[in-house]
Amino acid sequence: MKKDVIYIDTEDDITSIIEKVKASSEKIIALVPPKRVGVLQSAVNLKLLQKSAEADDKRIVLITTSKPLASLAAGVSMPIAKNLQSKPELAEVTAPVEEEDAEDDIINGDDLPVGELEKTTEPAPTDPEDDIELPDDLATKPAKGPKKSKSKKAGPNIPNFDVFRKKLFFIIAGGIFLLAFLIWAIWFAPHATVNIKAKATTEDVNVPISLSVDGTTDIDAKVIKPTVAQVKKTSSTDFTATGKKEIGEKASGTVTISNCDTNSSISIPAGTAVSSDGLNFITASRAVVPGASFSGGFCSNAGTATVSAQAQNVGSEYNLSSGSDFTVAGQSALVSATNANAFTGGSKKTVTVVSDSDINTAKDKVLKQDAEASRSELEEKFNEKDYVVIDSSYKAEATAVTSVPSSGSEGSSGKLTVEITYTMLAIKKDDLNKVLNAYINDKIDGDEDKKIYDNGITKLEFDNYSDTSVTLKTTGYVGPNVDEKTVKPQLVGKNYEDIRQLIKEVDGVSDVDTQFFPFWVSTAPGADKIDIKFVVEKND
Repeated sequence: MKKDVIYIDTEDDITSIIEKVKASSEKIIALVPPKRVGVLQSAVNLKLLQKSAEADDKRIVLITTSKPLASLAAGVSMPIAKNLQSKPELAEVTAPVEEEDAEDDIINGDDLPVGELEKTTEPAPTDPEDDIELPDDLATKPAKGPKKSKSKKAGPNIPNFDVFRKKLFFIIAGGIFLLAFLIWAIWFAPHATVNIKAKATTEDVNVPISLSVDGTTDIDAKVIKPTVAQVKKTSSTDFTATGKKEIGEKASGTVTISNCDTNSSISIPAGTAVSSDGLNFITASRAVVPGASFSGGFCSNAGTATVSAQAQNVGSEYNLSSGSDFTVAGQSALVSATNANAFTGGSKKTVTVVSDSDINTAKDKVLKQDAEASRSELEEKFNEKDYVVIDSSYKAEATAVTSVPSSGSEGSSGKLTVEITYTMLAIKKDDLNKVLNAYINDKIDGDEDKKIYDNGITKLEFDNYSDTSVTLKTTGYVGPNVDEKTVKPQLVGKNYEDIRQLIKEVDGVSDVDTQFFPFWVSTAPGADKIDIKFVVEKND
């Protein structure tokens, strides 16, 4: 059954409080008075309130820690609770009551136990609207139960089974924890770490390997397939044009070609150059020049034909005056030309244009401006735990270049856009370890008394890189071979000094240090709980 909480204001009188109780739809009503309330500090008012509630079949619980108010509530059999979540109970009557009401005011614990009232109510709600925190000054000691009437026999003491159950729970939990701790301390925790300091000698590594981007890895043949990472970007930059170019108009006119070489007609094809003082003009169409008339062996009347011509280059120097003499390319000196009218229209000026050099310079700038960022981006594609990057494999290639204006076009500045592909190679550490270990094992010629302590992969360098090959260069270390599987069973049950003396017998071992865990362990536990670590004493 859910309870209703009614908060009493300081200005409320007993009538308004009774009306609030009657207006409530709940059977259990918790009345929360203010700190200093006068209306409830009257036994008469409390009786009126209690009788009114009983008339409506409602039960009132007074929420208070005030001893005088609790005593008055006990006099009218009104249960109290120190807060909204506490168990309701009847307080002790500390003030005398009127004789005529004594029978009603004295409550026998056997007749009306506090627990009985609790049975008629539901547990304190966990809804936020019911969990109302009371002021600190109300958090006092719980009210004592009501005094039993001397005229009635006191009931038996009932043990608190909740407290007993809690104690029993903690005792059992503590026992389980202690048992678990003992199991862990005896069987799981003991551990020993044996640190062996071994003398090692260097082995220089210089291994040429082949790179096969589209092939497969073959360790025996020293062929490795590298992993390729690429990033494609489009970048642009502005540039200043520095090229120079002469532009203008070509002079044009007509020339009359004379034939004094033969009495047969000659054909002058279009595009034939006619020259005057080193300036070339190109004929615009084919010209057929009639044969000449001869008298006494001399050309008495030359055949002629007129054809249009245009200057080969721009410039005002091609504006030749009329009457200029021309030679005809591919013809004898007896075939010549002249212009009846001047050549006109030729002009020239020097302008700034975009040159190939301007484009190449701008392209190099674009390739460099994103170089470092692109290199870092490529390196991030490779997990350092699994790969070693070949730094020298990094390259940037321009796959498309666009210039506005284009090369040769007039303009004082331009914009270059370049599509770039950045590429970098890396090799798997597993493949490198196999190559390095195989190389060093070949050098120590399979000596069973020696083992590889460091194959040098952490300081590996790549030399002589090309798209198809690279050389691995590093320094490895070899030292005494301590067989862990054989040694561990021999260490079981031995103390610090015994372990030290046993392992120091191995040739090449300079010192041994054993660490036990936890602190109460002084001898080596089982072989599966012994770790052997090697500390290399490098003799370069």
